[in-house]
Amino acid sequence: MCANHSSLSLPVLLLLVCFKIFLSSYFFSPYVLKKKKKKERGKKENKMKLCLIAALLVSLAAAEQKTLRWYISANHLDANVAFYNEHKNAMSGFYGCCGGAHVAANGAVTYNMPELQNQTATYKGLGLTYHIMGSLNETGVLNGGVLGGVADIVAAVKASGSDGIIFDYEPKDQPTDEHAQKYANFLTAVKKAAGTSFDVGMDVSGWGILDKFPIYGASHLDIYTSMATTYYAKSALSPVGTAFMNNMTHYFGADQSFYGIGTWDANEATCKWHYGWNASALTTFLDTSNATHIDLWRCDMDNYSTPSPDIYLPLEQWFHQ
Repeated sequence: MCANHSSLSLPVLLLLVCFKIFLSSYFFSPYVLKKKKKKERGKKENKMKLCLIAALLVSLAAAEQKTLRWYISANHLDANVAFYNEHKNAMSGFYGCCGGAHVAANGAVTYNMPELQNQTATYKGLGLTYHIMGSLNETGVLNGGVLGGVADIVAAVKASGSDGIIFDYEPKDQPTDEHAQKYANFLTAVKKAAGTSFDVGMDVSGWGILDKFPIYGASHLDIYTSMATTYYAKSALSPVGTAFMNNMTHYFGADQSFYGIGTWDANEATCKWHYGWNASALTTFLDTSNATHIDLWRCDMDNYSTPSPDIYLPLEQWFHQ
């Protein structure tokens, strides 16, 4: 994931090398000018074939790989491990909700490193990817104070051993381009400091400053994961949802666009949020959305219960097809 916007660089380079071999073989080679033996030309043709095969193999390796990640209440280690063991075919990673690291108005960064390291070791030990969640003080975003925390937040993510950090910043006021740009300035700074050492991502949605896709696209993050617009079945399956996802891929790139889905429980009374999905609707979405990355938000995040058993088969079929 961290090789954002550069996955085609090696295949393109190999193709350029192949093209050079092609030119030397057919236009500028001694064979053409001096009529050397066919054996020499055959050698160059074989080199070109091997080069093209190598370019094809690298292109296939660089192709988008599906991910299927669940937001989990990070500190419920035993429950989350049991959840994985029971449904391991329907997940590839966890997002540790919420606030694993916080940047205050003055740029001070707070976190519990032993806790983050324990979570990371536990979940990655299962073979899953693990991303921590980050939060920001709104005043610090608006006045630029959070920029003072960039170096510390990068150091914290590296020290945690996790695969990266997803920033969940959802201000309810001042939904302006200026506000979005100040948030994007912070995200850009973190991504620049992180380089390719870990993923940097953000939550996006269809309200407030979270729908300013052209602004956030310029930050070139690794992960843009959607919330409300796709969490709810009614909007996700509507023309509004389709347009929203098309805009995501347009501004962020297909491999950087992660679509969030709200889950449902065996007993809907245990859900804090009711997203309106069922197995049929989920199957339709997975079959028609051209999604490569699906993120599941648990409707029982605040009080673990039992996700509906009919959620897993559509996910497994999509993920492993």
